[in-house]
Amino acid sequence: PTSQEGYKAIGGGSPIRRTTEEQARALQGAMRAQDVDAKCYVAMRYWNPFTEEAIERVKRDRITDLVILPLYPQFSVSTSGSSLRLLEKIFKEDPALKDLRHTVIPSWYQRRGYVCAMANLIEREILAFDACKQSAKKGLSSRKAHVFFSAHGVPKSYVTEAGDPYKEEMEETVDLIVEELRGRGIEYNGHTLAYQSRVGPVEWLGAPPGDS
Repeated sequence: PTSQEGYKAIGGGSPIRRTTEEQARALQGAMRAQDVDAKCYVAMRYWNPFTEEAIERVKRDRITDLVILPLYPQFSVSTSGSSLRLLEKIFKEDPALKDLRHTVIPSWYQRRGYVCAMANLIEREILAFDACKQSAKKGLSSRKAHVFFSAHGVPKSYVTEAGDPYKEEMEETVDLIVEELRGRGIEYNGHTLAYQSRVGPVEWLGAPPGDS
């Protein structure tokens, strides 16, 4: 019921497919503007268009070189890793793909464009406190604003036993964004990083958002 209410609040369903396809079209347009002859394919792990369907389109278009770009900025064995393992299985089992050259971008959280995009969003919200009359009446201001980074969690064993770099990359992401805000002279009341989406009895990363 909680999930249904959440989806209803954002229009009746998840916008992820629409947003992802818009990203693909924007990326393809940006590459063509730089005279890069490339085509973008959207592949999803658990929903349409499935990875297998996307690979069939790649084969049909006779693509010879493939760049695999997971849309998770940080790498984790449970997210990008899961998708890459599926692709590896498909490549090994399909003889038609034996000559397909491919490369992987495992993570991209440290890219300047991504860091600035996140900093832009946070800066806008921080400064909005000073422009809001209601906030002023309540004694709120940008300098009193606290930035709360909420990241998807993973079982702690992924990090300590499987060597998952997710925690390290997430913390570095926060450090890069905070450094960018500091460089812009944005003043606020500190920040917190917390992890969400705990499932089952195993120990997960950090404190959940409610405890933070």
